Order: sequence, then structure tokens, then C-alpha cells
Amino acid sequence: MGLKMTQIQTREGDLDGEALIDYSSEVPKGHYRVAYVVFFTLGAGFLLPWNAFITAVDYFANLYLGQPVDQVFAVAYMLTCLLFLGLIILLANKSATSYRVNVGNALLILSLLVVPIMDFAYIKGRVGIYEGFYVTFTAVVLSGISDALVQGCIVGATSELPKEYMQATMAGTAASGFGIVLIYIVTLSIFLGYITEDVHSVVLKDWYHIILITAYSVFDLIGKVLPSVYFLENAGVAVAACIARLLFHPLFLRCLHDPRFFRTELSVTVLTCRLDLTNGYFTTVLMIMGPKTVPIQHSETARIVAVLFLIIGLAIGSIVAWFCVI
Repeated sequence: MGLKMTQIQTREGDLDGEALIDYSSEVPKGHYRVAYVVFFTLGAGFLLPWNAFITAVDYFANLYLGQPVDQVFAVAYMLTCLLFLGLIILLANKSATSYRVNVGNALLILSLLVVPIMDFAYIKGRVGIYEGFYVTFTAVVLSGISDALVQGCIVGATSELPKEYMQATMAGTAASGFGIVLIYIVTLSIFLGYITEDVHSVVLKDWYHIILITAYSVFDLIGKVLPSVYFLENAGVAVAACIARLLFHPLFLRCLHDPRFFRTELSVTVLTCRLDLTNGYFTTVLMIMGPKTVPIQHSETARIVAVLFLIIGLAIGSIVAWFCVI
């Protein structure tokens, strides 16, 4: 693949002489960027069920009145994904990567098909059939399992390649576990606890939430593409930036509780775009950095651990959003 291997002189207590991936290795030449497109598609694929469920949250809320659909789905998905990622780390050497990917993709397809088939054959748009809610909840859990199985394998494999391919995988989704956890605690606690619950617009009405969720997805994608243009190689600065993102909480509080000037649709939308842009960018930067700092034989394990920290952040952020709505 054209990776350069280096022997590293380390300080006392560190691994000495083990081969590390050269962080500045030149990206192998490919035809029509096919490999980049493949990893981008894979990155988009393992989050497809979750994006489908969270985007259709208004649909589910109308079908199952009185149920906190967005919070229930988020906590169920994140905790399931976290649990199975932990199991993967413990049992990674006891099962083939191809087996985990195939099982994960099968569960992904199943979770995507359950809801439309159930709606067509049984629900038929009727309100208050709560058996459908429990089936949908099960589909969300299955999608969390599929995410853990597929994401841990795919992005673990990209950790052994030049950083361009990791960036492609992260763009499709969407050394610093602390930073990754903090990123998603901030993002999810605001997105689920504020953007989907507390904001309202007399002018835009129901379209307001749709616009904000679209802005969330678009700017998160832009943030995950940006490292291919400019990559921040200083881990300390990246972690400091993650800590600085805590300032989004008081800023959103001002938009909710301060004079009407701060509660305009424009100010909330701009803050949402900045929240998601930084979310995507720093997630990708930190996920690339981690596996590149360990010997190559440990890079897949390091990548799975990084994903574990990411899911921990998602899970904590989802729980905080549920119990501590801004």
C-alpha cells in the first residue's frame, strides 16, 4: 500500500523499536479515487439506520403520542452500540473480521426493512398502535448492534491505511478518547435536549426543526470532509478546542432565555451550524490521530477503542439530553 515504516526511539517506559505507521506517508495513487469512494460509502452505510430513525422522529412521535421517541431511540441505540463495542474489544481475536462485517450488514438491512414493512402491512398510518413502537424500538437496538459490528471493523481496517481513507470513512459517518467523549457529550446534549425539544418558530412552524436537523447533518458532513483540506496535527490544540466547545451550552441558553434578539431563527441556526461543523472536524481529526500513534499491529484495536470512546460520548450525551433538557 505504500506505507512507510519507521523505527522510533522512545523514552523510558515506551515501546522501543516497534514499527509505527508513518503519519506523513504518501497516499497511494488510485484510479478515479475509487478506494476513497468505497470507504466514504462504507462510512455512510453503517450509520444509515440511525440517520433514518432520527430523521423520521416526527413521524414516530405522531404515531406514538406521549412517547419521548427521540430520547428513547438515542439512549437505546447508543447504549446497545457501547455494550457490543465492549464485547468486540474483548473478543476481537476470537472472531473473523469478515464474519463480524457480514453479520453487522445483515442486521443493518433487517433494521432498515422492519419499519416500512410493518407500516405497510400492519400500522397503515394509524395512530396509537403501540405494538409498533416496541417493534421499532427493537429495530433501533438491532441497528445499534450492526453499527458496533461494522464500524469497529471498517474503521479499524482504515487505521492501517494513510489518513485520507480514515477521513473518507469518518466523512461518511458521520490519541484522545477524552476529547472524543467530550465532543459528543456537548453535541448530543444540545442537539437532543434543545434543538429537537425547546426551539419554536412562529414563522417557520414545523419546518424549523427540519431546517435545524438538516443543518446538523450538512455541517457535520462538511466538518468531516475539512480534514482532507486542512488537518490539525497538534493533539493538544485539538483537545483544548473540544473543551472550548463547552461554551456552546451558555450560548444556546442565551438564545433560549435572554431577550428576543438572541432568540431569532438566524442566531439559533448559525450556532447549530457551528456546533456541528466543529463536531465533525474534531471527531475526524482525533479518530485519525489515535491509531497512528501506536505500533501497526495494535492499530485496529486502538481504532476500536477510539470508537468505544466515541459511543461513550454519544451515550452520555443522550442521557444528559433526556434528564437535563436546556
